[in-house]
Amino acid sequence: VWIIFGIVDPRFFSFTNITGLLANVSGLMIITIGEILVLLTGGIDLSIGHVAAVSMIIAVSIAGQINDWVILLIITLSVGAVFGLINSFLIANIGIVSFICTLATGLIAKGMAFTITKGYALPIPENLISFGFEEWFRLPAIFVISILIVIIFEFLLSQTHWGRYVVLLGSNEKGLKFSGINHLFVKNTVYVISGLMSALGGFLISVNMGAALPGIGDNILLQCIGGAVLG
Repeated sequence: VWIIFGIVDPRFFSFTNITGLLANVSGLMIITIGEILVLLTGGIDLSIGHVAAVSMIIAVSIAGQINDWVILLIITLSVGAVFGLINSFLIANIGIVSFICTLATGLIAKGMAFTITKGYALPIPENLISFGFEEWFRLPAIFVISILIVIIFEFLLSQTHWGRYVVLLGSNEKGLKFSGINHLFVKNTVYVISGLMSALGGFLISVNMGAALPGIGDNILLQCIGGAVLG
């Protein structure tokens, strides 16, 4: 696809356009990490897109006038963690099917996003908008952050016991349980991390776009599930 676009318009391969594309996929990369973890356990998280949207919307609506990105990030991650905890409790401890549970929590998040914003975009603080254009090593800063998080989770999955348990949970949950490993703890952590990654990805997407948008959840979901499956 890239080659075709490059042939149609050589400017597609310009440095400016490539860095713009990298910035656009940064948030999606992080959200996809959480979805990959859930898929590895044999489940699915359909709430990721709307959790990403509502997390930033709640943060901006609460602390939007406070020009402090740290407070906004903490609130955003907290909202994502709450949704992750709800999903993990209902799926791992109650036994609700992940498809049904996360579809429901995703719709709740979507309803909250549109109720708070009344369907309109919420502007984010100026210092966050400027950070969206910041560059590290001639690359978008938000893309560098995404790559670092990808590397961290690659290490966790391949080099730690927890990562091996995540893979084993999806392939042989009974075997993991009979081995004396707390399989419920592993499943809980996966859904909480998925909520956190959704919130962080939503934060970076909003920084890149300059606003918190209530209607981006469905597009995020399709792209991230597609990316997780293909990846």
